[in-house]
Amino acid sequence: MSMVSFLQTLLGGIGTGTVYALLGLSCSLILGKLQICSVVHGDLAILAGYICYQVFSAWGIDPFITLVILIPIFFGLGYFIQKVFMKPFMKLETWKGRYEGQVMVSWGIGMCIMAMEYILFSGKDKTLNVSYRNATVSLGDLSIPVVHIIAFILTIGLLIAIELLLKKTSLGIKIQACSADATTARLTGIPVNKMCAVAFGISSSLAAVAGLIFSLSNALSPSDGFDLTFLGWVAVILGTMGNLKGAVIAGFLMGIIHALTIYFWIPNMAEATIYIVLIIILIFRPNGLFGREISKRRQAA
Repeated sequence: MSMVSFLQTLLGGIGTGTVYALLGLSCSLILGKLQICSVVHGDLAILAGYICYQVFSAWGIDPFITLVILIPIFFGLGYFIQKVFMKPFMKLETWKGRYEGQVMVSWGIGMCIMAMEYILFSGKDKTLNVSYRNATVSLGDLSIPVVHIIAFILTIGLLIAIELLLKKTSLGIKIQACSADATTARLTGIPVNKMCAVAFGISSSLAAVAGLIFSLSNALSPSDGFDLTFLGWVAVILGTMGNLKGAVIAGFLMGIIHALTIYFWIPNMAEATIYIVLIIILIFRPNGLFGREISKRRQAA
């Protein structure tokens, strides 16, 4: 294997990993920060991809222009899901089925979304054939897909935006307070349920961005949502619960593992290898890749 081929594979893996990184960021915001256990985000991502496909096929509107409209729509959808379906389980203690209830209701919503996609778009793969789908930029002997460049910049930009939102704005500080201690947050007058719904809305918008990036690099199928959901969870767990940067880094790492497995081994084992690596890492680092770093910060504080 030449060095050029190896570097090309690594770059391709980082590009693929942007989808996992965005989903990891999306899930980490609610699962790692607020203990909202949702399995619907992969299906939301695929739904966003289908909407971009349909709008482009019908009217020729570029998916990134469509995304400007999708972000507030998916924020509203996520807000609604949390406010109506997930909120009742937030009141329960863990031992009374708080997480089990959240998983089951979000699973049901995901199944409804998948069924709707089969009805509206059929089970045949759909390809979003924008003009720049296969365009590349040459860097010496390397060819970097334009979609991967855009996806990487978008992922880093969204990570920075979310970090700034949480640390520098009143809304973000309230969300952080709810994450640290919901009871104390309530006593100080913070509307915890509203903050949870806002966080779920933001995470749903991030899932929509992930869906767009996925649709520009892969054929769309309703069943893909299930796989994307759990790959997003893997990024959260690998990157350490509640660590947004860790989830993004883990997503990129997963993409590299995916690409190297395809190149060196069996393509059909690419996703399975990600889960194998997850198991191996958790044996030695049960809190994820950045667990020790977070522990040290807490002790220092």
